Amino acid sequence: MKEWKMKTRQLLEKFYEGRSTGEEERALRDYFLGAAETDADLQTDKALFLALAGEEIRLPEGLSGRLERSIERWTARRRWRYMTGSAAAVVGLCIGLFFATREPAGRQRADTFDDPREAALVATQALAFLSSEWNRGLSHVAQADTEIREVNRIVNEYFKE
Repeated sequence: MKEWKMKTRQLLEKFYEGRSTGEEERALRDYFLGAAETDADLQTDKALFLALAGEEIRLPEGLSGRLERSIERWTARRRWRYMTGSAAAVVGLCIGLFFATREPAGRQRADTFDDPREAALVATQALAFLSSEWNRGLSHVAQADTEIREVNRIVNEYFKE
């Protein structure tokens, strides 16, 4: 009996985290409907399953279509934000390069470093900074990709049942 109580608690944990399968949820429902006595800490859970057992849960008509449209709008907005952010970054880069490469009138180019080691050190630092900024941007893209995959997983699980 203790083994079943441990398994019940594990299934409840999965249920509340949204990771339980339909079969596991049916096992929980059957357990709570058939159990004459349950531990004091499971009384709330038992009441929930008893309440859910009395009703057939019906989804509103057209819910699937509304969900699909909402998800499409949400992903379109996200895509638009990334595209406009990328375009703004490119424009900013172009403007920065324009002003950085422009020579003031009447000035001649001159080397800024007399020591090649010092020049190499500064170039290494500049490249390290560029690399860290590039990686930071890639982490944002990876995070967005993870969020989109999670939404797709949730939607796919919804339509499987």
